[in-house]
Amino acid sequence: MSILGLILLGIVARLVLLPEGYGSEGLYRPGAVQEEAVRAVRVQENDSCRPCHPLIGKLHEQGEHKALLCENCHAVGGDHFLNDMVIGGMSSPCGEALDGSCMRCHRQMDVAVDPEIIKLIKGPDHLDKLRVRSDHDCDQCHHVHAPLKWVREARAMVGVSDGG
Repeated sequence: MSILGLILLGIVARLVLLPEGYGSEGLYRPGAVQEEAVRAVRVQENDSCRPCHPLIGKLHEQGEHKALLCENCHAVGGDHFLNDMVIGGMSSPCGEALDGSCMRCHRQMDVAVDPEIIKLIKGPDHLDKLRVRSDHDCDQCHHVHAPLKWVREARAMVGVSDGG
């Protein structure tokens, strides 16, 4: 392809691919703000989940994960409901997917994370130390919405102090 053909191809691509108004005021495109203003909200706050899920909401508020959005583990809320109506299902990680969700934050790696804020574990070592089968998922010992709930209940049943 000749130089002239490449230039012509570039001009056509620019006309077809760039949105209207792009470059008329530098890198700012005048229509961008209006387009964003009418875009449907997809990300929700936890308050939008609680009316339909009050028990989980209450448990979550008391748990170690109270600062996390429901959407950190589940799908985007805008895919689940719109205008107070359910429009789609919600992902609920389980098995390996659950472990992957948990380990996104709790995997012990060489990162600057304060272990007082986020408990870091080494997956297989954690299970070995507690003499738990290596194929157990996180939720077999931890309640996902209040991670220490079941651990503390088990300790209380056998008379072991909480210890954190």
